[in-house]
Amino acid sequence: MFSPSKPSAAANNTIDDSASVNNDKTTFGQSCLARLWTFIVNHPKSIAAIILLISTILFLTVNVNGHWDFALPLRGKKLLALMVVGYAIGVSTLLFQTLTHNPILTPSLLGFDSLYVLLQSLLVFFLGAISFTSINPLAKFTLEIVLMFGASLLLFKLLFSKSRQDLTRLILVGVIFGVLFRSLSADCQIDQS
Repeated sequence: MFSPSKPSAAANNTIDDSASVNNDKTTFGQSCLARLWTFIVNHPKSIAAIILLISTILFLTVNVNGHWDFALPLRGKKLLALMVVGYAIGVSTLLFQTLTHNPILTPSLLGFDSLYVLLQSLLVFFLGAISFTSINPLAKFTLEIVLMFGASLLLFKLLFSKSRQDLTRLILVGVIFGVLFRSLSADCQIDQS
């Protein structure tokens, strides 16, 4: 009853033209994406520098309410401090992993960051908040460095003293020390307030 109708030659050409235009757009889009991906793969440092520049500009300028003369130097100092801390954390993690010959271990995983917070809390707890802030900054920094160095060596010796180093046991003990140090520092901070 119903016979399939064949499209006319003009309609067939129109369909072919629109298909080729869509195919050209798809090919052009894919080639642009391929070129972009090739650039990203070949220039990772350039991409990181562009992202850093955009982030820096956004950090310095977004939501500035007030005078630029005050806001830019203040945010500039904060940005410089953030960049120095980020660089120091990266270098310390790389050095720590190199010394331990293990790419999994980080100072945070073994409780070294919690140890620093505990030492700060204990100094404030025993010296008092007012006397702790009234100490000469150079003397306070020297005291913190000596205490942190000694405590870090003691913790490092406890974690790596065994003749055979079992990675699972090392991580478990490090996490337990981290929880212990965080709990003790929280207890000191609660008792102080």
